[in-house]
Amino acid sequence: MRAIDFRLRPPYRTYLNSFMYDMPALEKSHALRDLGPISEAARNKDAALLVEEMDKAGVTWGVAPVRLPQNGDNDDAVSLMETFPGHFLGVPWVDPLHPEEACATIETYCVNGPCRAIIMEPGLYTTPVKWLVNNPDIFPVYEYCAEKNVPVLLSFGGRVSDPRWYAPELIYDVATRFRDLKLVLCHGGWPYVTAICKVAMDCPNVTLSPDTWAMSFAPGGAEYIIAANYTLQDQIVFGSSYPAMPLEKAVENYVSRLRPEVADKIMYRNGARLFGLEE
Repeated sequence: MRAIDFRLRPPYRTYLNSFMYDMPALEKSHALRDLGPISEAARNKDAALLVEEMDKAGVTWGVAPVRLPQNGDNDDAVSLMETFPGHFLGVPWVDPLHPEEACATIETYCVNGPCRAIIMEPGLYTTPVKWLVNNPDIFPVYEYCAEKNVPVLLSFGGRVSDPRWYAPELIYDVATRFRDLKLVLCHGGWPYVTAICKVAMDCPNVTLSPDTWAMSFAPGGAEYIIAANYTLQDQIVFGSSYPAMPLEKAVENYVSRLRPEVADKIMYRNGARLFGLEE
């Protein structure tokens, strides 16, 4: 089964500054989720080994978002793609509270560069100044991305932040105001699973990427899979949150619960269409 992994942080340069590569914490989370050993590539912090793991798991593309507040570097998104061509889609991080600077970054890396999307993180604990996604101050960034056809990945949901930043109605406000804007919700709006599925049903420009929160060990995860199998089969994509779990186990966890007739949509085709890749 081929796959595009929408949440994959490789062991490469400043990507390694992420809290995701804290080995004691990673070992603890693996044990809690009964995932077995940590990926060899993650443990050895070896990007070349990760490429081998991707090939073995059928992960054709890894979407690799930068996180500047954890000493990330947007240039590493480009370097990653140059070092391992045909394997990664590097995604630069932007701060929309500074719209001119944000749009300049998008122009450099996406409009005139090799990147196909940006990442913004409104409420994550690592974000220095938190913001609501429907804040009018950041609308110029949405307008620019819609105009230039640049998808916006939002870290929207998950465990390590205040859930009030991820109220589903906030996305409804943005998606209905900017109907040509492609929004991808990383972590899928969890824990508001049913409500965010309703928003996606109403807003065809919203794609859910629930990653680990759709896994069989995640509370509420089964609801994403029901949506993926039926009503939202064209608006949900796969993600592993690597190194949060080994790639083969992540792929198997999704595919084993998807209907055969929709599996390729969720695992590959929906993401390929979003990024303008060959389906």
